[in-house]
Amino acid sequence: MSYFRKPKAAWLIPTLTWMLLGLAQPANADKESDIRFIVEHTITVEHFNEIYQSDMRTIMFEVVRRLRTFGIDIAEPEPFFDLLFEAFVVEFIALMQDEIAAYYHKTYTASEMRDLARFYSSPTGKKVFANTSKFLLANAAAIRSTRETAAKKSTARLAKNLEERGISLESSQGLTKMIIDVFD
Repeated sequence: MSYFRKPKAAWLIPTLTWMLLGLAQPANADKESDIRFIVEHTITVEHFNEIYQSDMRTIMFEVVRRLRTFGIDIAEPEPFFDLLFEAFVVEFIALMQDEIAAYYHKTYTASEMRDLARFYSSPTGKKVFANTSKFLLANAAAIRSTRETAAKKSTARLAKNLEERGISLESSQGLTKMIIDVFD
């Protein structure tokens, strides 16, 4: 009797494992379902809140200040702002999901979307989902820093190129010379 149970159990465990892994994958059969799966997991209220959490008070005070310029004084700015921001975020997320879904729809084939949905269902894909807001914040900081550095370096390069080619920004060499002096 144990002879028959062992092969059954050996066959049953991989089969159940395969079925459970299959359930962990999105059960989508079409491109639109795969797109929805991805945008609903990559563009979320949670990610938005994580990204803007450090700026919330600044944004709130700016909104309150602007309302005051229109003669609107908010007695309790924090609860008001919470409701305002909640309504904004829900609309923003829905619109962003639609925009990104349209991009995916015109950019990727059904097969490619299937591959992306499978990736986002994998442990690595789930980690990407979980770290999306951190990734966006890191990218934003890197873009700011790189943009500032590139602006400084490109302006200095422009000034030197102007001088080397004898191009003047005005009838006298004053402005060109000032640019060169600033970045030397």
